[in-house]
Amino acid sequence: MFAAIPFYDRSKSGVNRKAFPGNNEMLFPNYPSIPAQIPDRDQDLKGANPLVSLAEYTVANQLADSRAPSPQPTSNTEEFYEDPVKLGILPEDAVMGLFFSFHTVLNPVIAILDPTLHTPIYVRRRSRVLYTAILAAACRFFKPSHFKPVHDLAQLLLGRALSDGISSVEYIQALSIMTYWKEAEDTSTWRKLGLAIRMAFELNLHHAKVEPLPIDELQARERLNEERTWFQLACYDLTISLRRGKPRMIPEEHFPQGGLKWIQNHSKFPCNADVMIVTSLEMVAHYNLFRSLRSVVTPLNRIQLEPFIRHVISGGERFLDGWPFETIDPNLSPISRSFLRFYHMRMRLALAELKLVLVYNPLPGAAHILMLDCVNAALGLLRHITTDFAPNGYLAYGQDLVPFATAYAGAWLFKQLPRFDEQLRNTTLEAFNDLSNTCRLQPPVPGNAPLYYAKFFEHLLKHTSIQNGSTTNPVSATLLPSSTSLPLEMNTMLPQVPFPDDMNNTWLLAMDGLKYWGDDINYNGQFPPGPSAQ
Repeated sequence: MFAAIPFYDRSKSGVNRKAFPGNNEMLFPNYPSIPAQIPDRDQDLKGANPLVSLAEYTVANQLADSRAPSPQPTSNTEEFYEDPVKLGILPEDAVMGLFFSFHTVLNPVIAILDPTLHTPIYVRRRSRVLYTAILAAACRFFKPSHFKPVHDLAQLLLGRALSDGISSVEYIQALSIMTYWKEAEDTSTWRKLGLAIRMAFELNLHHAKVEPLPIDELQARERLNEERTWFQLACYDLTISLRRGKPRMIPEEHFPQGGLKWIQNHSKFPCNADVMIVTSLEMVAHYNLFRSLRSVVTPLNRIQLEPFIRHVISGGERFLDGWPFETIDPNLSPISRSFLRFYHMRMRLALAELKLVLVYNPLPGAAHILMLDCVNAALGLLRHITTDFAPNGYLAYGQDLVPFATAYAGAWLFKQLPRFDEQLRNTTLEAFNDLSNTCRLQPPVPGNAPLYYAKFFEHLLKHTSIQNGSTTNPVSATLLPSSTSLPLEMNTMLPQVPFPDDMNNTWLLAMDGLKYWGDDINYNGQFPPGPSAQ
């Protein structure tokens, strides 16, 4: 089908704004994000776009990182690329509906594009690679019959653009989109994210601009588009490094700062993706700090680190209790709100675990009170899957991040079952069962995401008999006896339990990733035998 696009062929081939529908120039994100309500049609893509007033250009042949970028006012190399509409893979009247679906359902999760700026006309003129990537992601969920050919073309264009030396914000965004909504067996995310980050450094996206925003809306939104992309890359980098157990690629000195102020400074040009990406970045930064501290604490350094750990805990509590993500933007998408609540619960679990690091020679019951905070946070995360993500169909949109956090919470609770009293044990098993049953009842979706959640928790339920047995001091939801050793070795998170069969690569990676998490410390100050404990 793509014989007409040789990989190395570089030759040339022969504002009033109304809500959708009614105007194909502007898309607004505050419409109900229900794909069934989206008309599968498109309007004329050849008309004038009021946001396109500048000449096309590409940024190429960037110099060293320390030097300023040099946009070249030459013709756009990508204008000679084919796209799904031009090739006849996708009907032209489907484009508007697919863009609408992306902006109302998918962009609220990844928070990388501006629906007001990234209209079909604007994107198609700026970058055929990004245009095709958006359509591929949307087809995956809303037009699956066209997904494979559009996805294959998007991958082909990514490779061709790299070969042609294209370096642009749009190419970075296409890489983020294609790696976030990837096939389960695709293992290239780490490498492609590295390419995107290096390209962003090449374009100097890491340098914060001090001058005020342009008055012109197009110019202002294009600059905000660059800044938003750097926020998204920083968040993506931290998330992937946590999940893979690898160093992050963006150094501390180039980490974006002042996200809330950044949002307030461009209130004239709102984008509902901004609260999502800024809040996600703040949460994952705290989360990464919690996990990092837990991984370095030993009996020899805990006393020295205690003041800093308490400072970090205090900052985390202030953030969790005071960050106004629920109210700062009344137009925040319900999908964004749901994902932020999920991240909030994940962060609360990590914070509760960090508090246990400081429990040594505890007062009676102190460790159990903190332990119950962990249990409640983990159960809250699983119940969010059961009551919000699954019924609303959001599980498929979360890709790798949600399975990893869910597997962690489930495996963490499973590991502690022998230490629970009967009431708490039954509550935990009921949460496993409810999640599994709810996911089993979901209609089929691309990738069958709910099915794998159901399989994982059915697997945990099946193996609970392995953990039957008494414990000296069970953790109780109502009684708080003296503290007991509560191990946290994540590389044996599922002791004596093999991985479930027939899981896709996303879940295999999530389960395998548990081994990177806190493998050297037990709760309430008990450390496994080893050199550090001698």
